[in-house]
Amino acid sequence: MTNLKKLIASSALGLAATAAAQNSVDAPTTGDQAFELSGFTVFGDHYDSIGAATRLPLSNRETPQTISLIDSSRLEAESMYNMDDVMRNVTGVNVSMYDTQRPLYFSRGFQITDFQVDGIPTYSGDTNQEFDTALYQRVEILRGANGLFSGSGKPSGTVNLHRKQAGKNLTASVTQTVGSWDYLRTQVDVNTPITSEGKFRSRFVAAYTDRDSFRDRYHEDKLAYLATFSADLAENSVLTFGFQRQDNEPTASVWGTIPPLAADGTPSELPHTTNFATDWAYWHRHSSTAFVNLEHALNDRWQLKAAINHTTGDEESLSTYANAYAETWLNKEDGSGVVITGYSWDSADQRDSIDLYLNGKFDLFEREHDVVFGASHSEYESVALNTTTGFAGTPYNYTIPNFYEWDGSAPEMKLAYLPGQGIVRTKQTGLYSSTRLRLTDALSAVLGGRITKWGTIDYGRDDAGATSFVTSEFEIDNEFTPYVGFTYDLNENLTFYGSYTTIFEPQDGVDASGSILDPVEGNNYEIGLKSSFAEGRATFSAALFETTQDNFAVADPLNPDPLESGKYPQIGVDGTKAKGIELQLSGKVTDDWSMIFGYTHNDTSRHEGDPIWTNLPIDLVQLSTHYQFPGQWNRLAIGGGATWQSEIIGSQFIPGQGNVEISQDAYTLVNLHVNYAISENVSATLSAKNALDEIYLANLDYPQFGEPQNFLLSLKWEY
Repeated sequence: MTNLKKLIASSALGLAATAAAQNSVDAPTTGDQAFELSGFTVFGDHYDSIGAATRLPLSNRETPQTISLIDSSRLEAESMYNMDDVMRNVTGVNVSMYDTQRPLYFSRGFQITDFQVDGIPTYSGDTNQEFDTALYQRVEILRGANGLFSGSGKPSGTVNLHRKQAGKNLTASVTQTVGSWDYLRTQVDVNTPITSEGKFRSRFVAAYTDRDSFRDRYHEDKLAYLATFSADLAENSVLTFGFQRQDNEPTASVWGTIPPLAADGTPSELPHTTNFATDWAYWHRHSSTAFVNLEHALNDRWQLKAAINHTTGDEESLSTYANAYAETWLNKEDGSGVVITGYSWDSADQRDSIDLYLNGKFDLFEREHDVVFGASHSEYESVALNTTTGFAGTPYNYTIPNFYEWDGSAPEMKLAYLPGQGIVRTKQTGLYSSTRLRLTDALSAVLGGRITKWGTIDYGRDDAGATSFVTSEFEIDNEFTPYVGFTYDLNENLTFYGSYTTIFEPQDGVDASGSILDPVEGNNYEIGLKSSFAEGRATFSAALFETTQDNFAVADPLNPDPLESGKYPQIGVDGTKAKGIELQLSGKVTDDWSMIFGYTHNDTSRHEGDPIWTNLPIDLVQLSTHYQFPGQWNRLAIGGGATWQSEIIGSQFIPGQGNVEISQDAYTLVNLHVNYAISENVSATLSAKNALDEIYLANLDYPQFGEPQNFLLSLKWEY
């Protein structure tokens, strides 16, 4: 990693020194080029179609679900370097966090856990949650269930990140960013044709971030890089392959909560800089993916695509948290009573995925229709080593004499190992198809289905590799996931649509007879209107949705005793439901001024035994705007955004009192940005995050303070 840091720094210096024949590839946009929307949350590039929901070549109005898109020009203009920044700008998505390394995103009342790269699921809940946006050209966010291509998951949505691709022209850029809390980031992006005509081409992207935090003691080193190569094998075939990696290495990383109440039940009045991590705590994550993609046009109507991914990850941690479940808790008079508990873990995972599909057009009843046929297969294995202070060992405990005088020092917890390993291995195979049938000039039906075979085993093995016990093992055969939708053009500017989408999620709970429970079932019902007006300069969408989760496993009240296997009987319950409305208006107020407004009302109810979530806001308002000055001031652009959410209510456990209700008042986060083209090849961006310095709790299940006011200043040189 040290050598790569040096490589990024030397590349930046070398590229800056060669600013000779100036040839800007991303000159400042003016007029209709700036903040081009075309129905998606995007500015810079125009996308006529997107296949996030069905892999069919459908435009926004032709897709019977809600989709947002943010492209690289907006990521750059607003200094969106991480997924938190991106997701805060997506209508209908709520951003929360468990701690510094576990961001949480919610849509339609459920957590988004389906993250894909170029349409292939590569997400691991352990090792690659924190995507650096430097490696990606655009981010698509689909709301609602997406079982057609994801197979299993939650009925919340899908985030699909598209890698940057190699182009046929020589381009290069270096961006240097400094900011609050000693923030330092260097980003390099070099595209090089290997042959003169660009038949063979390459691209290298890297970003290194070194920063402190508003939290006491916290520091992070983060490195992300991508090397990709493309070749035109023939006039109608393109082969792309490459490798990407991201290393997150924070120290004094937060794990657990910042409890808002003291032992007497009154507000703890802890400052937002509070960190219960010791000075030796850390939580390191690394992930890498090798990928190969092939696109082959059979003719002008049919295309074959294949993708293979090999992803590996590992994590290692010594983490501590404030144990509010200990016998004592914070005494506000003398700072006594705080017990920190620590665990260690060391694990690795591997995922191999292949996806192959054929898409094209066919004629039927004198009309042209679209169709996709595909197959996918993935294998995932996670290996968790057994540590002495891990979840199977003895936790670390330390009582802080006086928290108000504590500097993060404590006897160090050691990463030592016990015999044995825990293994989870999952295989999933799916066959899928989707089609768009043009029934009339105005009416289209969008239909699809997937058949999935799933198998997983959770077991322990000794250090010699022999299986010592099996915790659970189960299979699901021929699980059918349907997709049904329609669009009807009321006129040339207005489309009425509806869809029913589903998803399933296997679970390893057993009933009183010892039989594995059926999978959790997720369903999304949606109807709405999509329109474009003002000669395509503005779009409006309105959606009514209902998302349900059925057969979720909870404790069986009639059979409280454990079975012979040691497992406690469970039953599947229905009743978890989110329903609401989502509105979005986006467009160009003038040739130079663009705006996006989104409003979401989401009321989530749940079965009393289903702890899916307890404190999502019911109302969420999001606003973004961008103004490019005209005429002689066209080098300057300004913009900003605001996110408002309604009150949330949760609870905190206090020894001797049980769960006590806590709340977070409604609040607004405001971001501002200024972009200025210093010359044809040099530009500057100043961003203010949480510009009004709102101090708030970003989560109440695991209370954490959100990030206060901070600034980023970037200088970009491009060739």
